[in-house]
Amino acid sequence: MREQKYFVTYSQALDCFVKVRKIGRDEIDGMFAVLDEKLSESNYSIEEFTTFICKNLVLDYLKLVKTHGNSNLLQESLYSCVVEVYPILTIESACMHFNFLGDEEGVPIKDVIKNNDTPSKYNMADLQRIRKNIEKDLIGQEEAVEKMFNMFKLVNSGFETYGSAFFIGPTGVGKTHIANLIAEHYMGSNKRILKINCSEYAGPHEYAKLIGSPPGYVGSNEPGILASKAEESSQWVILFDEIEKADSKLHNLLLGFLDDGYITDNKGNILDFSNSLFLFTSNVGIHDNVGRKNVGFEGSITTYDDAKEPVMEAFKSEFSPEFINRIDEIIFFNQLTIQDAENITKLNLRNLPIKITKKLVSHIVDNAYSPEYGARNIKRYIKQHVTLKLADKILNGSKADKFKPKFQQGKLKVEEI
Repeated sequence: MREQKYFVTYSQALDCFVKVRKIGRDEIDGMFAVLDEKLSESNYSIEEFTTFICKNLVLDYLKLVKTHGNSNLLQESLYSCVVEVYPILTIESACMHFNFLGDEEGVPIKDVIKNNDTPSKYNMADLQRIRKNIEKDLIGQEEAVEKMFNMFKLVNSGFETYGSAFFIGPTGVGKTHIANLIAEHYMGSNKRILKINCSEYAGPHEYAKLIGSPPGYVGSNEPGILASKAEESSQWVILFDEIEKADSKLHNLLLGFLDDGYITDNKGNILDFSNSLFLFTSNVGIHDNVGRKNVGFEGSITTYDDAKEPVMEAFKSEFSPEFINRIDEIIFFNQLTIQDAENITKLNLRNLPIKITKKLVSHIVDNAYSPEYGARNIKRYIKQHVTLKLADKILNGSKADKFKPKFQQGKLKVEEI
């Protein structure tokens, strides 16, 4: 179990958990010798005292100041968190002899929620096999696969324990699909993925679904979504889909998560996801910049490749530098070509009892693929216009093992071979 070096206490004023650093006996004497000297000064104020205490004992004090503003409310909130843990820290008693911590290590917060699973470790041959399996089912995204493969190498060689990646690109190009493939082939099961639909976290307090509601709120006795997952395993693909739709409070909550793979729930328990992959998808800036008619270029249309720079600027405007700097890889997904759409169509037809002809593939691509929506409609079109027709044949008593496509006046039919 990881040694605990801090307390966690909840601040309703800040609507978050605050980590209060543990101090050893060797630090106490020096810290309060400084306080003793300062308190003897006639102009030393309570505000200066609380600032001194908070800076010394609150982890990420400067980060909290930057996030919430250097206000009296912030200072009071942080100080109340400190005195909740160290009740003797008052102006009147600051120079007393300190033996209130009990033992030298102090009182730890609640245990890290651990599980008994052992992180999977792969050699290069294993990783190459995983890569091939992903490439086989993910069309047109070679660069994305390459960058994820490099992340896998860092984790399995021991240089990293977890990784994070941000996928940017138009809809229907495989951003969510690659997360499913990583869960299946890298984590070993398509059930080893936790999908967070960020449109459901648009409200400022919706993040409580993940870690549980704060004390005093409805549902505060119920665990968050992450608690049960942490008990099961520390190895997950955690996918935050369309992260730009979530409130900024969720983004702030994830800062610590991305630092070390641990997050604190509403009970003060530390949830261990230190062997997980954190993936984010977004199409922020795509709709505003791709397909836009340019002025002065004879009505030319901005392509996705041309728009990558303004899309990146939109990405930087949407998310804070603190959040962006914690992401290991920012990956642009390619817009799919007609050839990619044809290959995706063949992939979706491969398990159906129908002869795959060039005309069938072209018919499906012509009716289902568009640069705007990518390949999202291809699977749906095949289900409605191919699979259902095959189902009709089978349910009407056909004994054929395989069928072939037939076109009459541009309409697709299927018949026995």
